[in-house]
Amino acid sequence: TMPGWMESVDHISPGRAFGLSLLLSVVNPKNLMLALGAGTSLAQLSPSSADAVAGIVAFVLIGSSAVLLAVGYDLIAGERDRSTLDAAKVWLTTHNDAVMATLFVVFGAVLVSQGLALRG
Repeated sequence: TMPGWMESVDHISPGRAFGLSLLLSVVNPKNLMLALGAGTSLAQLSPSSADAVAGIVAFVLIGSSAVLLAVGYDLIAGERDRSTLDAAKVWLTTHNDAVMATLFVVFGAVLVSQGLALRG
């Protein structure tokens, strides 16, 4: 079962949802490590201002793609296909530990390989 605060997220206003998303984005260790890794990689390349902006925009779009796809799907499909999003929510909630472990292993492998490449 989901914690009470997560259940309440289904019924909050768009403004509160935006504020909660900002809060959770800032305090999420996964997001902090990804942003740190992306910033470090970008800084080591010494890009021009245009390249840096393009890199940041690409990072944000890729990082937001799952949310953008879900919101876009909801806007296009509407109520008739809400069951698909509800099924995805149930699956992600059920398998959250495995999903997070897989993400951390992949991110860790990428960061370690980048670190080893810089040493060599």
